[in-house]
Amino acid sequence: MSLRNRNQYSEGTEGKPGIGGDGLRHLGRESLLELIVEQRKRIEELESQLAEARGLLRKRSLRLDIEKIGRKEDLALALRAVLEEVEDILENE
Repeated sequence: MSLRNRNQYSEGTEGKPGIGGDGLRHLGRESLLELIVEQRKRIEELESQLAEARGLLRKRSLRLDIEKIGRKEDLALALRAVLEEVEDILENE
């Protein structure tokens, strides 16, 4: 399936062909399966990018929090919170 055709069917809003529209009705089973596989790959790419962005955001947030912390006790509490978040992330994966 060409890039032009793939984009034609991935629009899916306001009268444009899409997953729920009539734009896919004329496609055969093989083309539909290819489209599903391509969409799944794209979803996986976006999920990976989102996880990476969240990680970077946590790092930046931690840096900012550390800059604001003046006392050792506050630093210890902040580090404990970060470690708990890491544990939660690892448990959910």
